[in-house]
Amino acid sequence: MAQVLWLNEKGLAWDKTEKGRFCEDYFSLVKILVQEYVPWAWKTLPIPPGICKKVIKLIRRKVDSGVYKMSYSSYLSD
Repeated sequence: MAQVLWLNEKGLAWDKTEKGRFCEDYFSLVKILVQEYVPWAWKTLPIPPGICKKVIKLIRRKVDSGVYKMSYSSYLSD
């Protein structure tokens, strides 16, 4: 890793298509073992009625721009 940073003048950059990845030319793949578990969920906090319409509008803008994605799962990691 130190050599890669040195060759790239101590800086690396990615675009959104490369998010979460290292070039396989430099790094071999690593398998991470995980333990299965039962998802938990907290009760969601209610949105105060006075700002409810503003919050809905903000969330819809985020979904339309692609920042948020629709999901019905307990957890989401992208």
